[in-house]
Amino acid sequence: AANILGPHFGRGPFPDAPLGAVQRRREWPTKMTQRLQIFVQARVLSRVLAGTARMRPPAALRLLAIFPLLRSIPAYVVGVGFRPERVRLRAQGPSTMRTK
Repeated sequence: AANILGPHFGRGPFPDAPLGAVQRRREWPTKMTQRLQIFVQARVLSRVLAGTARMRPPAALRLLAIFPLLRSIPAYVVGVGFRPERVRLRAQGPSTMRTK
């Protein structure tokens, strides 16, 4: 959001267009994160909490056990997200900070 909204601060009335741009940019990653949460809840957690029959892990989890290189993918998605963002700093003039 900072990359899209930042340039508009301090320029008078804030336009609506950048807010829509932020919403469009963040909508897909948000939906994907929610779908992942629903999948884990439905396929793993609800069965564990129900404590019914003996559980067999979903295919995706079994793949993680077979291929250790795949184990970093869930950690990356949870920690970084589906669309990682970095704040871009624009070039600024001389520093306005005073030194003693």
